[in-house]
Amino acid sequence: MGEQKEGAKREVARSRDNYMSWSDDCTKYMLEWYIEKQRDKPPTFKWKAQHHLQCANDLNDKFGITATAKQVDRHFRSFKEKWKWIKLAKGRSGYGFDKVLNKFNIDKSEKSPSKLGKIKFNYLTHSIKFYHLLEELFSDSSHADGSLAIDVNNASENVESDGSSETSSHTSTAEQGLSDSDMIAPNSPAEGTSSNLKRKHVKAPHKKKPKVKARRARVLDDDVAASIVSLAETVKSAAPIQPIAATDPNANLWKHIESLTLPANEKIELATYLAKPEQEVFRGFLNCASD
Repeated sequence: MGEQKEGAKREVARSRDNYMSWSDDCTKYMLEWYIEKQRDKPPTFKWKAQHHLQCANDLNDKFGITATAKQVDRHFRSFKEKWKWIKLAKGRSGYGFDKVLNKFNIDKSEKSPSKLGKIKFNYLTHSIKFYHLLEELFSDSSHADGSLAIDVNNASENVESDGSSETSSHTSTAEQGLSDSDMIAPNSPAEGTSSNLKRKHVKAPHKKKPKVKARRARVLDDDVAASIVSLAETVKSAAPIQPIAATDPNANLWKHIESLTLPANEKIELATYLAKPEQEVFRGFLNCASD
């Protein structure tokens, strides 16, 4: 009896995870939650189970529902897949897009199962709910300059491979079969084009920057050396400068002292006495008298 109850509980839990009716308010809140959460995240950021669980808890607290992490993850994947349809349609010629109504003007012949199919055709040719939120969340989640543009060919293969297995509910097999659903956008760096992979993994050849300062220093040294050589040549070729004879205002006085008939030591004492600063007037008088 106990085993039957446990089995019934597991079956109820499984059915809850497999289906949930999403209101527009809940869906809008979920998309805005993911947009805000991924803001300012690096390009390598990936959605993980704890993010879906956190979103489910916030939804339950706000709207009083019982959403599970799996249901949130599945709902997120379904919109990610639908954005691939939108990007694929935008890349095809003849699919005019009405920016006012947010829908495509596609010829009914494209409704054929061998082309778009009924489900995709109906989705794309009616006003697309939450278009701007989907665009902000999935079109370019890492950079605003479009550097992570979606690979339309890969998206085409993923969408077309689902084909007839799609259903109109949010629990379609298309949204369950995505192996890359934990990524922020369908064009993350890990699954981009081959050119993106090359830019990521291949290092650019190292380019040595010219040493501008060293080159300027060499030029300055050369200029200084040239100036010195030029100056040396100029000095060498110039006429020698004649030395200017020093004039002594007391030269006559010293000559008269030298001519006196006195011993040498007395001449020195006399000259030393007269050379003192305070004897300037007396030196002047003797100079005049000697003349």
